[in-house]
Amino acid sequence: MNRNNDILKLRPPILVDQELNPLLIEDFQNTVLRPILKFQHDLLLSYFKQHLSYKNLPINEQERSAYLHNCFSKDIKLRYFYIGLMVALFTTDEILFYNENSSEINKRILQMLIQRIISAL
Repeated sequence: MNRNNDILKLRPPILVDQELNPLLIEDFQNTVLRPILKFQHDLLLSYFKQHLSYKNLPINEQERSAYLHNCFSKDIKLRYFYIGLMVALFTTDEILFYNENSSEINKRILQMLIQRIISAL
């Protein structure tokens, strides 16, 4: 059993325009983060709905976006819980890249996560 191969098999395919010659971090976002977010979608959304169970989510999409940004900026445990759900599905090489670029990758994870939650709620 090879953990790296097993993890890669779990990820759903994502169509990406490879002709754009993206930066290395953008390539990581498209080939690693987006498939993991798609794979984890139900879990991510379910946990966030449970987190909101005792709060009123704004109806307006703009207010909802501001509310989510506020949630993730103030609630450090929530933010790192979600980042942990993503990082747990990295391969060995991806973890090495993540360690070198964790700040930028964490920002991208949270931006994509917030966008995904907003469109799903």
